[in-house]
Amino acid sequence: MKDYFCTGSCECGQTRYAVTHEPLFTHLCHCTRCQKRTATAFYITIMVPEKEFMMISGETQNIFSTLDNGAQFGSHACPECHNYLYHTNMNYKGIIMPTGGTLDDTSWLDPKVHIYVKSKQPWLEISAGDRTFHEMYDLAEVWPKESLERLAAI
Repeated sequence: MKDYFCTGSCECGQTRYAVTHEPLFTHLCHCTRCQKRTATAFYITIMVPEKEFMMISGETQNIFSTLDNGAQFGSHACPECHNYLYHTNMNYKGIIMPTGGTLDDTSWLDPKVHIYVKSKQPWLEISAGDRTFHEMYDLAEVWPKESLERLAAI
């Protein structure tokens, strides 16, 4: 059996994926689109290079929409249970964004950055010390140097 950094699946288990290395970055998105898409207060955004993401079993049904900035946003879901497994965004070519809640083990997740806090649910408290951004941040100012180097190699 191959070792993976992490694995995940849809609710019914028909569609499974693996991430082979530590993600580039993880943040929480509080935009209203993510709230609607996940039916909760935020989306756990895990960003990994496409070459470090692999489908283990099953297929995905792909649904594309256009974001406010004009970028194409892809939602990739299990065709059986319709659980979103990952997303793509043409602004981040070569990046796959697995849905945090679909991970088999979420114990390692510890995002310290929150975006689109302008639309955060008022009852949700953000931990002291976490970085917050009214909208999106500049990757070069927020991401660790190692992640930026990996991103540049894509």
